Amino acid sequence: MSTFNSTWTPPSSIGYTPSIGTTTSSTGSGSGGFFKTETGQNIISQGISSLFSFGLSAFGSNQQKQNLKGQANIVAQQGKSALAVEQERTKQAQLALEASRAQGAGAGGNTALYIGLGVVGVVVLGVVIYAVTRKRSA
Repeated sequence: MSTFNSTWTPPSSIGYTPSIGTTTSSTGSGSGGFFKTETGQNIISQGISSLFSFGLSAFGSNQQKQNLKGQANIVAQQGKSALAVEQERTKQAQLALEASRAQGAGAGGNTALYIGLGVVGVVVLGVVIYAVTRKRSA
């Protein structure tokens, strides 16, 4: 269950100070005094000006949001640019790695060639030694 709050007072920004049982009128006649504050200002015009200033502040707040969105977009673009640069560097590093692997594979092919030539040389040397020693014994 809810209870009625009878102690509510309007915000001080509208310039109304409640005064129970007294009315103030600038005309002296008591009519229209309900809509006047203690200083004699019209509550309705103050309310309208408060709404107007609230509207302006809301518009300013909206403008700030737009500015923040613009700044966020700029930061996002900078991030995308940095990402693109890093992706390009990664591609270059991969290409350099592939090139060094290709050179390493070529060197490995040369190593196999040198080993093969060494084996052939040892076989040829063995055949020569065998042929020389066979002639002596015959």
